Parts: sequence; C-alpha cells; structure tokens
Amino acid sequence: MCKTACKIGSQQQHQHNSHPACPAACLQMRTDFWPTLIAEVSIWPVVQAINFAKVPLKHQLLVVNAFTTLDAAFMSWARNREDWFGRLLEQLKAGSEGTGAAKVAAADKGAKGR
Repeated sequence: MCKTACKIGSQQQHQHNSHPACPAACLQMRTDFWPTLIAEVSIWPVVQAINFAKVPLKHQLLVVNAFTTLDAAFMSWARNREDWFGRLLEQLKAGSEGTGAAKVAAADKGAKGR
C-alpha cells in the first residue's frame, strides 16, 4: 500500500523509501488516514439506516445536516491530532485497567489541595 502511495505522490516510479517523503507519508497513512476512514465508513451507514427507518421524511435532511456538522467537527479534531487512534486505544486500555480517569482525577485533587 505504501508503494502505491509513494508512486501516486510522485510522477516517477521510485522504489519504496527512495523518496524522502515516503516513510513519513506511509506513517501518516497508517496512523491517521486509515483509522479515520474506517471510523467514517462504519458510522455513516448506521446513521443513515436509523435515519431512513425511524425519522419521518420531512426531518431526514435535518438529521443528515446535524450529523454532518458533528462529522466535520470529528474530522477537524482527528486531522489536528497526531495518531489520534493510537492515543484513544491507550486511554481505553488505561481506563479498563482502572488507572486512566481515576488517576487523573486523583492527580487533579492533589494539585488543588496544595
């Protein structure tokens, strides 16, 4: 996949990693593009299925517009975070182990008490 991205990014057929931008572009595709695309592709069909099944016809456009606004906010947030999906997974793992939010809350209480 990265070979294709490198070939698309330049007009000449380069070997993988021969162009200086290839490793960075491949890393960004792996950490930012694919998780965001998967999130987008997995959410919209569910939203539209619920929209068509449960929402009256005259309100369906309103539902799509409202969700599009939320989606644009998510896309902006995801674009401005490096490896947002990796960080999210780390927070979820920490939260499931009981060290995430409780640890932050305890640290906040300790800082306020000083």
